[in-house]
Amino acid sequence: HGCNVFALKMGMPEPFCGHALEALKSNIAEVGGHLDTGIFGTRYLFEVLCENGAEDLAYSIINKRTFPSFGYWIEQGATTTWEQWNGKNSRNHPMWGGGIVWFYTHLAGLKPLDAGYRTFEVAPIVPQGLESVSYSLDTVYGTIDVAWRVENGEFLLECGVPVGTTAKIILPD
Repeated sequence: HGCNVFALKMGMPEPFCGHALEALKSNIAEVGGHLDTGIFGTRYLFEVLCENGAEDLAYSIINKRTFPSFGYWIEQGATTTWEQWNGKNSRNHPMWGGGIVWFYTHLAGLKPLDAGYRTFEVAPIVPQGLESVSYSLDTVYGTIDVAWRVENGEFLLECGVPVGTTAKIILPD
């Protein structure tokens, strides 16, 4: 099912994007919302879903606690990404970690606009059911802090911008 992820990530003519997205959603539904995109497809799965308006689906997948899923590993006591869903072989296999980029680039919304984060963007997504996110990144210019929460239906964002840097803030909606 990673082929649809790659097709959407690499880009395709507009009439085909909708078909690829629907095929991907169908693939995800067929496996009960579990990961079935392989190591390389999983790297971009969450980003692709968010970039195509399916952030709630991305969040539901990352939140799964049943086999096979990242949450299943956590339920088994994992503190690292494993080589296989069933825990065989390596129990410290960084290749699965690629999908985790989504946490800071989309949930926290932090993306560099130039090398070193002298200018950066903060454009968090807020999936249904997620109430707060916080993230810090040490850069050569200082620490960038991003924290948001939904409180009484209101979106609140705090962002620490190091001296000498510029942040472009894009609020949800």
